[in-house]
Amino acid sequence: MSGEPVTIRIDRYHTRNAFARVMLGVLNRPDHIKATVTLGRHRADVSDSAHMTFTTIHTVARDIGSEATDQVAVFLYRATRKNGG
Repeated sequence: MSGEPVTIRIDRYHTRNAFARVMLGVLNRPDHIKATVTLGRHRADVSDSAHMTFTTIHTVARDIGSEATDQVAVFLYRATRKNGG
């Protein structure tokens, strides 16, 4: 698994404009990102949404990055356990 590329594919993306976020708040559709993380033959879906007025798509993107990193750690742990490490 060493040297294999990690890919993150954005499957779904929605962001609110600033006016809708402030004026409609939680009544509006949330900011949302759904992505697929792949490392070798391992694959997992990650997603996050932001409903609150003060959160933006940047917060969602940061959370997706964190979830993707966590998922890669899970892939590596499973590969190590499988190989007796």
